[in-house]
Amino acid sequence: MKKRLPDFLIVGAPKSGTTSLYFYLLQHPDIFMPVRKEPMFYALEGEDPKQFHIEGNMGGILDAITDIDEYMALFEQASADSMAGEASTIYLADNGAPRRIFGYKT
Repeated sequence: MKKRLPDFLIVGAPKSGTTSLYFYLLQHPDIFMPVRKEPMFYALEGEDPKQFHIEGNMGGILDAITDIDEYMALFEQASADSMAGEASTIYLADNGAPRRIFGYKT
């Protein structure tokens, strides 16, 4: 399959239903959602996740995808005629995420 970026993002506050929406979309035959729900790429691109102080439930940040090729690999199994998306709640809180998202817009 061809490398691609997602067609849409689920952005929302933690505990606001993003996981439910992710699972609903995962069941749709014309929508591709990667198995990895929160890659956090647009918030942490180029960063070393180990540099962040981890408290409470933020342990998942250590598994963030920070490389564009690794991020695009999440969507390699999406068919050309499907819509692809991902869900990362951190995008709502990160001031740099909108700029990064727009920077990859085709």
